[in-house]
Amino acid sequence: QPQRHDGAPQWGGDVNTNEQWCSVVKGKLGDFRLVMGGEVDCVRVLKLLDRYTGQPDTYVELKTSMTIRPGVVSDEKSFEKKLLKFYFQSFLLGVPEIIVGFRNPRGILQNLQTFKTLEIPRMWMEDAGNEDNGITRVGRLRFTPSDGVTFRILDRESVGEVENGEDRVGFLPTWYMEPNPDSKQN
Repeated sequence: QPQRHDGAPQWGGDVNTNEQWCSVVKGKLGDFRLVMGGEVDCVRVLKLLDRYTGQPDTYVELKTSMTIRPGVVSDEKSFEKKLLKFYFQSFLLGVPEIIVGFRNPRGILQNLQTFKTLEIPRMWMEDAGNEDNGITRVGRLRFTPSDGVTFRILDRESVGEVENGEDRVGFLPTWYMEPNPDSKQN
């Protein structure tokens, strides 16, 4: 690693776009087994001389977006659409953190904001509480291209349609969260 005159690490030169982090995830959707893979921008190392641990909890996705001008609804909707894409890419690959650099129209970075992937869906919820009089509420998040993201609390009948007779952990069926008996544990 190149060093500055004071011994601190500095920019090391050209970027090699052929080198990248990759996340490979296996799962099931109904009777179908899935294997997904995707590029991850970088990993977070907590101490200067630490090395990558091999765990996906250190993955970080880097994104850019135009700055959101105060009170400009089209800027907000445009960012909501981008953030939804950022969320799904990161969620599916197990990336816990997304850092978004906001740039001006000339492409100059103005500021950074960090998002925890699992907290992004909460940003679209109109009512932040999870329970109402001790009853867990279930909602539906919907993306409509011209309108952006909306969230609504489901009534009991709609919740039954979502559950489809299965036990759930959040929006996933319980069987999805259980270890695969066919796989060998190390």
